[in-house]
Amino acid sequence: MSHHDEIIIQERNNLGILTLNRPKALNALNYAMIKTLTKQLKVWADDNSIKAVLVKGAGDKAFCAGGDVRAMYHAKQQGEHDFLIQFYEDEYNLNYLINTFPKPYISFLNGITMGGGAGVSINGKYRLATEKLIFAMPETNIGFFPDVGGTHFLSRCPDAMGLYLGLTGDKIDAKDSYALGLVTHYTSSSSLPALEETLIETQWGDDSFQQIDDILSEIHQDPGTHPLKNKEKIIEHCFGQKDINSIITTLKATDDSWAKNCADQLMQKSPTSLKVTHKQIILGKNLDLKKGLEMEYRLSQSFMNENEFFEGVRALLIDKDQKPIWQPSKLDDISAQQVDTYFNPKDAKELRFE
Repeated sequence: MSHHDEIIIQERNNLGILTLNRPKALNALNYAMIKTLTKQLKVWADDNSIKAVLVKGAGDKAFCAGGDVRAMYHAKQQGEHDFLIQFYEDEYNLNYLINTFPKPYISFLNGITMGGGAGVSINGKYRLATEKLIFAMPETNIGFFPDVGGTHFLSRCPDAMGLYLGLTGDKIDAKDSYALGLVTHYTSSSSLPALEETLIETQWGDDSFQQIDDILSEIHQDPGTHPLKNKEKIIEHCFGQKDINSIITTLKATDDSWAKNCADQLMQKSPTSLKVTHKQIILGKNLDLKKGLEMEYRLSQSFMNENEFFEGVRALLIDKDQKPIWQPSKLDDISAQQVDTYFNPKDAKELRFE
């Protein structure tokens, strides 16, 4: 077993195990971890003795609570512009590597899984949730957009569910995540140690994917009725509207306190962030993951060149005054043309896939 402080790398028989190991930081993904994961996955992709890869988080609170956005803020303060380019290029390459990984890639989503944590799990083939899963793509809270493949996996949620999740950043549980197709299997957290042993002890044949299918089908339980089921009609009606203004108007007009609360939440967020996210998820329905990541890269660089994201991080995570000053502050003050500029390549630099 080789040990990197923040990622524990193990080879147990024919199983590669990666443990995100920053439990105090809820296993949040920093740049060094992105580099380590990428390097190790490339090694295992070519290693015939490794038949499958398991990814999990240390501790029982989180799988991975997101990416290290504080590092982006400090890099901007210190004028380290290369870092703001490199971080996203490497993170999105990792997301794509996970999606195209030639062997079974299994995530144990036992706890908080948000943002960058979704990027290293939801893009993989097998996502096993437990009752501890709390899933969210909360990027609009900090004046950003749901990236790390969110274009792809949110736009693939049924009806307007992906728009609802991406725009509000609301947290959902394992039942909802399973119903929306974000996770592939469900089991109780108490059964994970035995499942891990099963994966370690497996005698692998020619079709490792079929073997994992069988193992996970056997442990899978029905998570039960999902909480959002009784909000499906409201979400479909309101978040299915043609633009963000209509979404907020419709939510406010709905005779439902939950919908009104959604409207209030949206009113607090960056108008730029909301308009970009809405367009992103609509466009995502017709893009594969690769094209989606290319678009996200353009968006990421647009946001790195503007102030909304840094103001959001400042207000929520650095100064913690919870009072971001968005510019523009009103939805009507940002035109469709201005939104479009976020989707254009910056300095003709596009995402390169390694």
